[in-house]
Amino acid sequence: GADGIKVIKPKEMFLPKLFYYFLHVINLPSKGYARHFQFLEKEFIPIPSIFEQEKIVAKIEELFSQLDAGVGGLKRIQALLRQYRASVLKAAFEGRLAPQNPHDEPAGELLRRMGKEPLRRDDLPPLPNGWEWTLINDITLPIEKVKPQEIYYKSFKYIDISSIDSSVNKIINPKEILVSEAPSRARQLVHGGDIVFSTVRTYLKNIALVPDNLDNQIASTGFSVLRVSDCVNKKYVFYYCISETFINLLGTYQRGTSYPAVLDRDVRIQAIPLPPINEQDRIVREIERHFSVIEKLDFQSVKIFHYSAQIRQSIL
Repeated sequence: GADGIKVIKPKEMFLPKLFYYFLHVINLPSKGYARHFQFLEKEFIPIPSIFEQEKIVAKIEELFSQLDAGVGGLKRIQALLRQYRASVLKAAFEGRLAPQNPHDEPAGELLRRMGKEPLRRDDLPPLPNGWEWTLINDITLPIEKVKPQEIYYKSFKYIDISSIDSSVNKIINPKEILVSEAPSRARQLVHGGDIVFSTVRTYLKNIALVPDNLDNQIASTGFSVLRVSDCVNKKYVFYYCISETFINLLGTYQRGTSYPAVLDRDVRIQAIPLPPINEQDRIVREIERHFSVIEKLDFQSVKIFHYSAQIRQSIL
């Protein structure tokens, strides 16, 4: 085998499968890259008769088969939850999730108050009454490019792609960086409510809303930072950005093979369906109501996954 791999062949008195299962329950000390066979070879394991070994292996595999069937069911449930999440967003941005009110101010009026005009393009699908297409660039504000050493005395919180948990689209691990050690990509000043959208491998959905406790901190230039106008619901734009509709559109703009990426302007020139502001609020409430159910079910399935691993170990 390769360097660092030890090939072990049990003697004829021991069934290879049972020996393999025994190896799974031996607790070896964690020594990093050190050789561990020196600890393994000192372990004692019981040797039942061949008849008993066959019975033990058969029982282990029967129980594992039942456990695997249950885990397979959980994986199917998680896949259905992902589909449900995607279908909620699709319905939201097609006007099928929240009720519409003919008395709401049309989105066209909202855009005109912002000094913008609705987007007219033949390739865009029709929208519900009161909705308009617009460019993301037309409902977002410019982002300040800064040098951390010019605005911070000692340190700052830094948001890079590794700071985001893409499974929940949240910033969970911003780094505390000394000004003297600021990376060259630490250039974008963000505010609470900004959307950070990773421009590398957009299909991985490293996208998040900046929480208020990271207001006036720094994000990597690896993000397109979208600062949504106060006239538009920020969460509405955020949920559109994580939708399959938007991600698939951007996928056609990616360049490169090793690190396929889009440019900041590619994100900003995308069209977004804009409902009346009151309907944006209703849509966000409905999305979050559905997502709350999904998150609870997903949390329970993860707990059961962890429990199944414990059961597997207890069987051995």
